[in-house]
Amino acid sequence: MMDFLRRKAQSPYIQATVVIIALVFIFWGSGIGRQGGAGRAIATVDGAAITAQDYQEAYNQTMNQLRDQFGGQVPEQLLSTLNLRDQVLNRLVDRLLLRQAGLATEVLVSRDELRRAIQGMEAFQKDGVFDPEWYKELTKSSRVGTAAFEAGLRQDLFVKKMVDAVGRFAAVPPRLLDEELSARNAEVQVAYATFKADTFRERVTVTEEELGAFFAASQERYRSQPEMQASYLAFSRSEAAQTVAVSDEEIAAEYQANRDRYSLEEERRARHILFRSGQADDQEKKAATRRQAEQVLALAKAGKDFAELAKQYSEDSSASRGGDLGLFGRGRMVPAFESAVFAMQPGEIAPIVESPFGLHIIKLEAIQPARTRELDEVREEIRMTIQDRQGRNIALKKATEAYEGIVLAGGLEAYASAHGLAVTHTELFSRQQPAPGIAADPAFLTAAFNLKKGELSSLVETGQGWVVILADEVQEPRTPPLEAVRERAEKDFRAERAKDLAREAATALLARLGEGADFAAAAGEAGAEVGQTEFFSKANPAGAKGLPVAAHSAALALTPAKPLPAEVAEQGASFVAYRLLERREPDRTVLADRAQALEAELLQERRQELLVAWLASLKAQATITTDTAFFQP
Repeated sequence: MMDFLRRKAQSPYIQATVVIIALVFIFWGSGIGRQGGAGRAIATVDGAAITAQDYQEAYNQTMNQLRDQFGGQVPEQLLSTLNLRDQVLNRLVDRLLLRQAGLATEVLVSRDELRRAIQGMEAFQKDGVFDPEWYKELTKSSRVGTAAFEAGLRQDLFVKKMVDAVGRFAAVPPRLLDEELSARNAEVQVAYATFKADTFRERVTVTEEELGAFFAASQERYRSQPEMQASYLAFSRSEAAQTVAVSDEEIAAEYQANRDRYSLEEERRARHILFRSGQADDQEKKAATRRQAEQVLALAKAGKDFAELAKQYSEDSSASRGGDLGLFGRGRMVPAFESAVFAMQPGEIAPIVESPFGLHIIKLEAIQPARTRELDEVREEIRMTIQDRQGRNIALKKATEAYEGIVLAGGLEAYASAHGLAVTHTELFSRQQPAPGIAADPAFLTAAFNLKKGELSSLVETGQGWVVILADEVQEPRTPPLEAVRERAEKDFRAERAKDLAREAATALLARLGEGADFAAAAGEAGAEVGQTEFFSKANPAGAKGLPVAAHSAALALTPAKPLPAEVAEQGASFVAYRLLERREPDRTVLADRAQALEAELLQERRQELLVAWLASLKAQATITTDTAFFQP
């Protein structure tokens, strides 16, 4: 269903859920929260169940999104860092809490609200008007069905109502807005002294006692990674797909059942000339930029070659191509730019358009109308789709039969020999340095390293198909003796001690500055690298080059009365002591121009904070149970 929505739903009702995507999944047709619903309950919230099916659907959806994002394979380290199992469960709990709170406060989604939401979706319109028959055809062809689609949409509208209701309590007090305006636009310039650990490395002496203590406290970094050898049978989707013969009749039937997949939206080709302008620019600079844009617009309308004008004046990367942006459809450009382009006729040059990037002069070159690709255009694409689908089913069937057969045959090798299959044997490998091929797939690695020696995995789905894995050898992590890693340990000790010395030197300089020492003289005596920033602000941090990013907030809080930070800044293996040179408060007339945009930003932040806090309160008051056995590896 999500694929269907990605292609079709441009509705603001669907898009509005993006606001809370960090907290809530969109699960079309999910039975989450059913009392006594089908499937094993792996968690409950005040008696309402989250089933294993709910959880698996959510987990699979998240994994698919991550695979799309990482080109098919999700780094194992990322999965560990994200703690995906807990995240998915927590989001399901949050969604159920929202639903229960809404029911308790009698928040409802009426039939009229649902109808208006559906009728407002461009996906279900023809010539800008809702078409009921087209709506029924699309929802049925999506393999979800009209009833399930409407149930899912009703849930999303319900969640949006709850989020909006909480957000209405958010407010931005004038004092907070004023303070934030000043904080974001006040400019500071600081002098800084950098102490690099590398310059202290030669001062480090290594005694046997110190090295021994360092090694004893740092043994984890020298432990070997778990390693294993495995044997496996693989059942490839792509190999199975190559055995599938697809008839012309099947291709035609697939085409008719899914014509919407082969529709091409209207696309337009345009050129533009960009004059960069931003919120940080003062009024004088903005006016000068607009005057220049108007002058170039006049030249373009007078018949000057637009491409040559773009090459000469545009500040966009497309300037070298004469401002050519190629073909693009709706949703690809910022709203102001898109509105202008899709209101023009070929050859027309629009009035100046302002966007977050600056001022644009736009010329529409051509319109490629929306159309549905003919069957002959997509015949091979459909053939491959059918082959892949049937190949997947064939591979899964073979893998399932093999798994059952392996158990009956008494082992992987015995089954493979009896059926003429090739078993793949790996050398020793770790998660960080996996064996080549399918054994490098994250799903393979996760399953393999959950096995003990001699154990057989269940069916494991990878990005390429299915595998059954046998653990031939498992080697647990080992900590080597100091002598075996002495050279590495000594190098690490020197690096750590040099870093400590750099920190101590920077801290000592900061203390001297606090006692009134001259910055340049004291930094020079300490052997630091000295520099100073340009003026920079929170809204425009570009001038802070040389100062660690972690120190920007503390530096912007410095004042003539308090010119020194509380502590030195750390950046990698360097430490920086710094002091304020000058502070410039913002022009109040400039702030007035920025207040409205900042207020809207702060209001959205407050709404999000309120929602998170409210959900935390609901969670604290709820009785939540979890089937811990379900989540054990």
